[in-house]
Amino acid sequence: MKITIDPKRYMDGRITVMGVAAILITWFHCDVIITLGSLLELFKLTGDIGVDMFLFASGAGIYLAANKYPSYFEYLYRRVRRVLIPYLCVYVPVYSYERVMFGGGYSRFLKRILLLDFWLEGDLGNWYIAGILLLYIITPLWIKLWKKHRWVYAGTFSAVLVGYIFLRNAPGIIHWNIFLCRIPVYLLGLAFGKLLLEKRKLEVSLPLSVGAVLCGVVLILAAMGRLPVGIPGAYKCLAYLPVAVGLSLLLAKLPSNKFTNYFGVRSLEIYLVFETVQEMVHSLPQMEVFAGNTKIMLAIFSLTITLVAVEILCLLCKLIDKTLDKMVSYIKK
Repeated sequence: MKITIDPKRYMDGRITVMGVAAILITWFHCDVIITLGSLLELFKLTGDIGVDMFLFASGAGIYLAANKYPSYFEYLYRRVRRVLIPYLCVYVPVYSYERVMFGGGYSRFLKRILLLDFWLEGDLGNWYIAGILLLYIITPLWIKLWKKHRWVYAGTFSAVLVGYIFLRNAPGIIHWNIFLCRIPVYLLGLAFGKLLLEKRKLEVSLPLSVGAVLCGVVLILAAMGRLPVGIPGAYKCLAYLPVAVGLSLLLAKLPSNKFTNYFGVRSLEIYLVFETVQEMVHSLPQMEVFAGNTKIMLAIFSLTITLVAVEILCLLCKLIDKTLDKMVSYIKK
C-alpha cells in the first residue's frame, strides 16, 4: 500500500507547521517546573523537535529561493537580511547591556554579535541563528554542485551521518553536535523543495513510513532513558528525523487557523525574544511572589511580554527593511 505526498500541499500548509514548531520550541525553553518522569515532562523535553520541523521547512523554502533569484548575491541579500535584521535589533542592545553591566570588553561583544562564540567557544545561546546563516550561505553553491553530480546529495547525507556518529565526542567541536545532527533533516527539506519545483509527487510505502516514524519514537525514548535498553543521548536529535518529517507532513494537511498562523509568521521573532524576556523576568526579585511551585504564572507573564515585544520588533524591522530597499534602489540608479 502506497501513499502519495504532494510537496505543494505541504508548502500550502507550511505556515501551520512553522506555527506548531514555534509553540513546541517555546514550550521547550520555558522554565515551568514539571513532575519528573511524567508524560508532560517527556512532552516538554522533546519540544526541541520543533527545530527539526523548522529546518525541514527552511530547506524546502531555500531550495525554491536559490532557484528564484537571478544572482547569488541577490538571493543572499534577501535571505540573510530576513534573519540578521531582527537578530541585530534584539541582540545588539542585549549584548551592549551585558557588556556594560558585567564587562567583557569589545572583543567579546563583537565575537558574540558575529556569532563566533558558538563556533569557537561553544556558547549555545544563538546556535540556531549561527547554523541557519551558514546554511543560507553555502546552500546555493551546494545545489549547483548537486545539479551537476547526482551523487553529491547521497554523499553529503551519508558523510554528515557518519561524521556525526564518529566525531560527536571529538574535543573542541562537541558543541557543534546540536547543529550537525540537524543537517540531515535540512537536506530532506531541500529534496522536498526540488520535487516542488519540478512539480513532482512522491509515492512512498505506507507500512515503511509508519515503521520509520515508530522506529524514530522508540529511539527517542531509548535515548532519553525511558526504555530498559538505552542508547547514547546524543542520538536523540538524529532519531527526530523521521518523526519531524512525518509530523510536518501531517500538520500541513490540517486547516489553517489564526493561532498557529500567528506563531508561524512571527516564529523567528518569538524565538529571538522569548528566552531573553524570560531571563529578565526571572531576574526581578519582585516576581518571586508569582513564581509558585511550578512557575506557570512567570511563564505566562514572560510570554505576554514577549508577544508585545515581538510586535514592536516587527514594526522596527519593517522600517529598517523599507530604508534598506530605498537605499538599494538609490544605489542602483
